[in-house]
Amino acid sequence: MITRHSPPSLSMDNQPITVLQNTTNVHSDGTTLHAFFQRHKRPADDETTGPLNKKPRAEVTTESQEAESQDFVDDAVEEVCVPRTNTFKMLRNMYRARNVFAQPSIPTNKVLESFVSSGKADTFYCHSLRDNTSFSPPYTCAFSNGSKRGENSLLAVAAEDGAVHILNTAKRKDWDCEPQRTILAAHSNAIFDLKWHPSDEYIATASGDQTIVISSVHHERRLTTLFGHTQSVKCLAWEPENGNVLCSGGRDGAILVWDLRVGEKWRPSTHSRELGPSLVMPQAHKNIGTRCTPNGRKVARSITSLTYAVGKPYSIISSCAFDGVLREWDIRLPSQKSKLPKKQTRPIHMSPMDPTVECDSSSSRRPRGITSISVGTGPTEGLLFALANDSNIHTFSADTLTPISSSRFSHETMRTNSFYIKSAISPCGKWMITGSSDRKAFLYDVSNASRNFEISPWEGKGGVVELEGSRSEVGAVDWGHDIFAACYDRVVRVWRPDIETRRLCEDDPEEQKWNWNWAKRL
Repeated sequence: MITRHSPPSLSMDNQPITVLQNTTNVHSDGTTLHAFFQRHKRPADDETTGPLNKKPRAEVTTESQEAESQDFVDDAVEEVCVPRTNTFKMLRNMYRARNVFAQPSIPTNKVLESFVSSGKADTFYCHSLRDNTSFSPPYTCAFSNGSKRGENSLLAVAAEDGAVHILNTAKRKDWDCEPQRTILAAHSNAIFDLKWHPSDEYIATASGDQTIVISSVHHERRLTTLFGHTQSVKCLAWEPENGNVLCSGGRDGAILVWDLRVGEKWRPSTHSRELGPSLVMPQAHKNIGTRCTPNGRKVARSITSLTYAVGKPYSIISSCAFDGVLREWDIRLPSQKSKLPKKQTRPIHMSPMDPTVECDSSSSRRPRGITSISVGTGPTEGLLFALANDSNIHTFSADTLTPISSSRFSHETMRTNSFYIKSAISPCGKWMITGSSDRKAFLYDVSNASRNFEISPWEGKGGVVELEGSRSEVGAVDWGHDIFAACYDRVVRVWRPDIETRRLCEDDPEEQKWNWNWAKRL
């Protein structure tokens, strides 16, 4: 049984465990949300300041207003992704109380354009376990839940050789050495997805060896291996409340549900103790039968992304590589036998239409698959963002899974024709980052996605910026607290908002291009 504060009651498998390095510097000394509130909290009710319900007197001099405005904008950018909706309400009240600006929010385009990445301190390479002289391409990455809250800065990166690199991405100077990292040999094949447990004590990895491995971060060892898929495992999703349930989707088209509170059983066929799935939903995105290729071979519809529905701890939403239709499943179904049932499990909700067909400008108008799903928070609560192979980010209603045709994000230079390309939404719910096969990443402002107007294309309104950090495809991406990471061919690069460095890059781009990469407005 996996709980938030105790290790799971699962025995270690019989495979050898390789731990190459120890974990150090697992906590960063960055500014926390508590420190932010302490810095901007209102004064106490005393004889000097007066009652708390009285508004502070605004400065009347222009110079003091400009200085106060600049300090406030710098602080706001520094804490730009606080994952609490009332933070931006507080910022708005501070604007009005200080009588500095009339605008109710921070200019979005300035925040997006302030992201920079150092060519030395913000780049990380993944050395191959088989050959220490070569590099292993990173396939996926994920910030810890504490990193999304601003408590630390831990980034887990999974590579092609089956290793998991846990990096400390805290801000450092270019001449400082990289903090020591932890490398776990979780699989012997490529890892396509990894997810942190809600407690950040464990990591689940999905691999091309058809297995799922749960590893302990603090004990630096592999706890158990889950068998059940017949082809490569593509995606994972932890139960958000306490992490007792793990869902997985594979290339075989099946969704498996693992209840880790159930004990392992002895398998005579393998002469070992294994944990079997509690629920099997075979061919989850099949309509009538499996589709056929031109040579007549039947192909299952691969599951590409899984996520839990907000406010529904027993519902998961899935996508597939065949079309742009989302499906919602209730996992509170009775346990099934080891043999697959003849009848297909029915979803409780399904998208009434495929937005990828509506957006297809070609004569074929064929459906395109979805590579990843992101759940909106804050100003985008109640929405789902799905990155599809038609180079569009489609918006869905989280309740009905109905696509919102008037809310679509794209750019003429963005290409997402590979299932290795992913997207992610910021913890504050205002910005979306997506990779691209044309060697660039793209940042979108999605805070107005719920409004009824056409968002794509942006037509130069400052709602999208591009980031070019390598000469290779940009694949997996993920957000932390005021930071995001992108996986390139051989390197993982992190980006941070830094107005001062951004100004230096603008003033002398020829000199700074050797040390920095920066966002560019489209």
